[in-house]
Amino acid sequence: MKKAMAIVLVLLAAVSVSGAAETPQKGGSLIVCVGDEPPGLDPTASASAAIDRVVYSNIFEGLLKVDRTGKLVPGLATRYEASPDGRLFTFHLRPGVRFHNGEPFNAQVARWNLERGAAEGTKNAHPEFFRIIEKIETPDDLTLKLTLKEVNSLFLFQMAEGDSVMLPMKGYENTAAEPIGTGPFKFARWARGDRVEMVRNEAYWNPKLPYLDKVTFRFIKDPSAQVAALKAGDVDIIGWVMAPEIALGISRDKRFKVLAGSSTSEVIMSTNNKAAPFDNKLVRQAMAHAIDRKGS
Repeated sequence: MKKAMAIVLVLLAAVSVSGAAETPQKGGSLIVCVGDEPPGLDPTASASAAIDRVVYSNIFEGLLKVDRTGKLVPGLATRYEASPDGRLFTFHLRPGVRFHNGEPFNAQVARWNLERGAAEGTKNAHPEFFRIIEKIETPDDLTLKLTLKEVNSLFLFQMAEGDSVMLPMKGYENTAAEPIGTGPFKFARWARGDRVEMVRNEAYWNPKLPYLDKVTFRFIKDPSAQVAALKAGDVDIIGWVMAPEIALGISRDKRFKVLAGSSTSEVIMSTNNKAAPFDNKLVRQAMAHAIDRKGS
């Protein structure tokens, strides 16, 4: 059984902003409240969504990314071309990109990341993203050619996921605790059980970004405690609230703005077929027949 989960974004109105059309100003800090603390900070080592919520597009970047409308947009690749048969993809990489440790990003580094993701014994939760690649070519530092074993309509979107972000060849070993990426923010500190802090990357490839000097992700699991922190001014944003009644209460406070929508997440209810009584096929069939599929 799958069900879309409602997401509520709660924003603390900034008193310094007088209108939506005002030009954004650089500087300042932001504290974002999220419910789950990630098990680590390496999105290539775990499928945990809690990791991506903190580091994806902040500390780490991939060849492509998906914008808020669901469309593929440039990341570390400025553009790409696909062959007519859908098996060859040519990525043109962004020039002048460096990791936070000063290491340059180029086609050779991208190749190393893709090969690492496909390697036997890889820690990547989705090695199939990379094992579909039959051949990797690097004609020059800014050109990456990937030939697939077969057509995969999801390949480009898989290259935009957290599993496919680029790590540096030097210093990647401790990524889970001290991440090094190419993103607009650099890792500063992880106070376990409380927060992750990141600061502006002054050498970011896009000189217009980021606007903020510092971003902090606070981990508060209890929804009531999240709201209390928001009202006390201890956090600026609650990333999502799973309890609609809580969001309704916040919306009545003129200091806050609530944005509601549907997430791409799914809740899956399944059975463990190795555990009794679900190891009995007849039991599973009885459950299937008992579900009112038209009414549910």
